[in-house]
Amino acid sequence: MAAQYIKAYIILVFLHFTSVNAKELKFDETKFKESLAPAIQFRDHSAVFQLQDRMKRYGASGVSIAIVKNNDLIFTKAYGYIAKNSTVLVNEQTLFQAASISKPITALGIMHRLDGKKLSLDEPINNYLNSWKFNKGKPLTLRQLLSHTAGVNNASYSGYEQGAELPNLFDILNGIGELKAVKVELPIGQYNYSGGGYSLLQLVIENVFKQSFSQFMHSELFKTFNAPQSHFKIMDHSSKFNIAKGHGYSGNTYPSGWFNYPQKAAAGLWSTPTDIANLLIAYMKSYQGVDSKMMSKEQAKEVATVVESKMGLGFGVHGKGIDLHIDHAGWNKGYRAYMVAFPELGDAVVVMANSNYSNRLIEEIMRSVSGQFEWDAYKSTKLTLANWKTSKFQELVGSYRFSKAGFSVEIYQVDNYLELKTPRGTTHQLYPISKNSLVMLEDGAVIKVLENGILNFWGMNAHKI
Repeated sequence: MAAQYIKAYIILVFLHFTSVNAKELKFDETKFKESLAPAIQFRDHSAVFQLQDRMKRYGASGVSIAIVKNNDLIFTKAYGYIAKNSTVLVNEQTLFQAASISKPITALGIMHRLDGKKLSLDEPINNYLNSWKFNKGKPLTLRQLLSHTAGVNNASYSGYEQGAELPNLFDILNGIGELKAVKVELPIGQYNYSGGGYSLLQLVIENVFKQSFSQFMHSELFKTFNAPQSHFKIMDHSSKFNIAKGHGYSGNTYPSGWFNYPQKAAAGLWSTPTDIANLLIAYMKSYQGVDSKMMSKEQAKEVATVVESKMGLGFGVHGKGIDLHIDHAGWNKGYRAYMVAFPELGDAVVVMANSNYSNRLIEEIMRSVSGQFEWDAYKSTKLTLANWKTSKFQELVGSYRFSKAGFSVEIYQVDNYLELKTPRGTTHQLYPISKNSLVMLEDGAVIKVLENGILNFWGMNAHKI
């Protein structure tokens, strides 16, 4: 009889934990699509938006998302079309430019092969280079390059039109045309974001492993960890692949579809949220000591340890304990992307979209997802809405000139708020939060109303004209 009670108890415990896990893994797509939230919420006038409406507002014809819970890929979905006037739907296999997410993915490739023999974090990189030497008087390390603390220049790269002649890696490093030579221009040990540093890492990989960077990343990372769509190839506009085309701030499709980025380790990755999510799952399993196939637990912990200014090895590092999360954003012309992983929890989200302004869309998506998972991160800031008379709104309507920056913005009234339009074509909703200040709903930037028709925001004064 006692044995039967014990058996029944075990079954009840099993069913309890099974139901808890099922509940934890549940993701409500309908709620997600209807709960996008801006950076600012007002205590008595909270706003949530529909996904399709926000895609239209931010000029993204397509967006794709992958969500991981407890190291399981629980949700993948793509919404919209490959281009503004296209009838071709995006799907989970549609490629987007990952832009600067290339950097942390490159970091994962390096950490995967970090054995202390062929590669070591603290060995001078010139010990690995045979085809090209870098600043012999300044011994830089992989750790410094991965964490953007090597003092190397060239924060970003602007991309090339379709059909343009592309520089090779040595051209990028030596400088050619408008490209500045890669060199140390800033204090070593201080955080300064550097695409040039990742071009150096690309050369290290090619010299050490005797193969192209693209081949290395395919064989060591993408093939091994279930990221079959991902690659660092240059894509021609005539390609018949399943590709989301890039859109400018106006929401119009770039005529050539996309720009090319030969700085592969810094900005050249084509991928999908599902692929990147699978890489993050492998990383988080290493971090938790569940599976060391990607890297050891100790190495994974190093990735998520701050080197300087909230920057770890390839990833930004934020929070502590179960709130610890590593992340990175990406922006190439026509594309925005974002990924985050909570290694203690085994949770992750990857979002990719195809417009310059879709960084705001991605932020609103992250707030919606966070609301379901109850993360402390990605919350709207709550403020109190000030009561302004219509006449006060009208006083601010007009054109404003940033003289030093050389551009103007327009402000006009819409119902109980103001809207600001930039030369790019982007718009911002402005709501009063005090007698002499307003806040931008989308990003939380504050506008101070000064005397004599002057507004202060974005770190500058704008004069009414």
